[in-house]
Amino acid sequence: MATPHTMRKDSSIKDLFAKPAGKKAEHIEKKCQPAPVTRSFRENLFRKLRDDIAALKQELAAVVKDIRRNMGELEQRIDSLERANDNKDGDLEEHKQEILALRDKMADLNYQLEDLENHLRRCNIRIKGVPFQADAGRLKDYVLHLFRYVAPELVETDILLDRTHRAGRPASSPGQS
Repeated sequence: MATPHTMRKDSSIKDLFAKPAGKKAEHIEKKCQPAPVTRSFRENLFRKLRDDIAALKQELAAVVKDIRRNMGELEQRIDSLERANDNKDGDLEEHKQEILALRDKMADLNYQLEDLENHLRRCNIRIKGVPFQADAGRLKDYVLHLFRYVAPELVETDILLDRTHRAGRPASSPGQS
């Protein structure tokens, strides 16, 4: 047979893969033939296959059991997370309602505060020398009369008096009782 080193240029690829001729070729062909299958060989083969299948079944059963256990644990975790989420949703809704109520209360308090501040910003005038003989019910009339006397050009509607009241008696001097 020609080897690649000794191959002539005109030899074909078929020559490379052609069967060798002679005694050596018969010996190689005999080695390649399978041995006859006996009954005991088949029984051993089936026994080994049954044992392998049984072992695989046991392994598979263990894996399935482990998967089921893991799935049960996951199911419990999911259930607890869903319950916690539902509780959080309820808490969130309660907090939303509480925030709305607090906003309403804050708006009312802001309105009251603004109202009080507006009352505190009134133009207060302290007039000294008003006689104490003036009756408390007639004090407002007395002050209006005083304004008309001091500023006669003002129209009575220009003068707005919300309230009039006394600030208190003057302290008596040490010589008076």
